[in-house]
Amino acid sequence: MQKHEAFDVTVDPEVWEQTGSENDPRSRLLTSALINGRYFHMEAYAVEPNASEQRVADPLFEDEWRGLCLLEPDGAFQTQAIDGREYVIVLRPFCE
Repeated sequence: MQKHEAFDVTVDPEVWEQTGSENDPRSRLLTSALINGRYFHMEAYAVEPNASEQRVADPLFEDEWRGLCLLEPDGAFQTQAIDGREYVIVLRPFCE
């Protein structure tokens, strides 16, 4: 079996667009990535830092969050700090 190695992708905080709710514009951030000639959406969902169970910070995105959690039911997702706030980053391909 061939070993797969991860490659590092650095996303500057300045490229994220704030697309959260009116009450919390930073609750969801969006940007795009180009990988091997294909475009991907990158979404960053702010999560509650002290919750006993990881959950999205803005109730507006609860449906998306539940769907994401169904895909990976094994535990909490890794988070990434962006401008001092913790986010779960999701990568999805553009539609044809």
